Amino acid sequence: MRYRFFIIIGFVIFLHPGCKDGLFNDNAKDPVVARVGEQYLFKSQLEELVHDGTSPTDSAAIVDGYVQNWIVENLMIREADKNVAADINLNKLVEEYRASLLVYNYEKKLIDMRLDTLISIAEKVAFYEKNKAQYLLSHPVLKCIIAKVPAK
Repeated sequence: MRYRFFIIIGFVIFLHPGCKDGLFNDNAKDPVVARVGEQYLFKSQLEELVHDGTSPTDSAAIVDGYVQNWIVENLMIREADKNVAADINLNKLVEEYRASLLVYNYEKKLIDMRLDTLISIAEKVAFYEKNKAQYLLSHPVLKCIIAKVPAK
């Protein structure tokens, strides 16, 4: 499995010299690091991954891991797109998900604006006094501590 993965990476990155998108073009403003189908990963997208003070070994590992994950994800998306059932209406699913996200965020904003989270002690006592019947125990509760002390 891993062997096939590296062959795919090699094909995508190195065996595509006919690219006119800047993969091997030194004059390109933002060179392409990897390509899967029509999806491109640009060098500028990788620059924000590595921060100052990171060792070269760690930087290379971070970038390599990101590139590999990007390639695998885009290959999976491409294969899923090819093999997805024809009866799935993606536009409808996306619209339903978008609507649920909008409603959720609107409700959250309303709660943050209108819900008063500060409850005074007087309000707590008044609520307890008004609803004492709800706080009756069904059986008696006894709490005690037993300590055995030597006679000496």
